[in-house]
Amino acid sequence: MSAPLDCQTVFKKYDKSSKGYLTRHELKCALAFLLGKVVDYKTIKWCQGIAGREAKGFGYESFAQIVEALHKEELDPEERMIKSMFKSFKNSANSKFISLEDYLDAVGEMNERSGSVNYKEALSAFFEIDSNKDCLVTYKDFYDLMKFSP
Repeated sequence: MSAPLDCQTVFKKYDKSSKGYLTRHELKCALAFLLGKVVDYKTIKWCQGIAGREAKGFGYESFAQIVEALHKEELDPEERMIKSMFKSFKNSANSKFISLEDYLDAVGEMNERSGSVNYKEALSAFFEIDSNKDCLVTYKDFYDLMKFSP
């Protein structure tokens, strides 16, 4: 695990009464100490997903995974922005791709707002980034497009 070296020290510091896990409150305090900012409610809920529903609290392994994941997000705001953009296109239940239908819905909304969307160009762009031509744009296709700089 490539969590910061002080991760275990911080875990021990915030594990009141050395019970082997952090409560939600202790986790929130430990993350604030490590990240230098207070984490929001959504982040704590996300952290609970890592620990698992059956867990009493956040053991060291879960804590280290959480810290590593949060550090990655902190270090790469561009990737976080690309993920957010990708998610904004999706209306279907499958979150692994943008379907042609989802894309056209988004293009339609853009056209309603601005009235200047060229559907032919929009379709051409979709099919250009759809690398395997299955009418589904994967995150990798979308990511590669966003990272492309001519």
